[in-house]
Amino acid sequence: MIGTMPALETRDRKQDAVLWQRSGYDKHGQATVEQPVALKVRWEDKFVEVLDPKGNTIGVDATAVVDRNVSVGSIMWLGCLDKLGPGASPQGLMEVKAFNSTPDIRNRAQRRTVGLMRFRDKLPTIQMVTSAISLTSSPNPSASGQQVTLTATVSPFAPNGSVEFFDGDVLLGAANPMASSAVFFTQSLGVGGHSLTARFLGDQTLTRSTSDMHVHVVS
Repeated sequence: MIGTMPALETRDRKQDAVLWQRSGYDKHGQATVEQPVALKVRWEDKFVEVLDPKGNTIGVDATAVVDRNVSVGSIMWLGCLDKLGPGASPQGLMEVKAFNSTPDIRNRAQRRTVGLMRFRDKLPTIQMVTSAISLTSSPNPSASGQQVTLTATVSPFAPNGSVEFFDGDVLLGAANPMASSAVFFTQSLGVGGHSLTARFLGDQTLTRSTSDMHVHVVS
């Protein structure tokens, strides 16, 4: 579990925060959110009244100035994105109850403010992102008994997933992506042509995917 929300700091100091932007609603009417992104905020008051999108006055626990437009129903957390591991359920979540954007006195910039209320539930469902994977081999062609490097590139990058490498229906092995690529070494390919594929097994946020067939020749 991630620690509770840090104490609010001074009005002029920017802080690290994480935003799960609301993406829509599922078939049960529950909000779904996008992948978490890092942003800088300037945390301000606690226990203030603001107007919701319908013009109703509501009480919120805090307000923050943000650097982008934020949808009502989004989730924010005061902390660093790199502190959130796979499957993390951070404490101290805040739900965006109001969003307001007004120009500054010279009408040259927008002041974007969110009204936040403590969120007592776990994170909403994170919208799955469709993954894609491609496969290359090197050297190609290769000599009998020579080590061949298979490189599978996953997009978006998937450091928490794993990739399986196949020669036809035969599993050669598996590897975890480092950043965007998973690398596997083999010397077991016999003389002739080989129909190679790579399969990304998915993770908490990315769907499964299979590469196009890649022909490798061993001479």
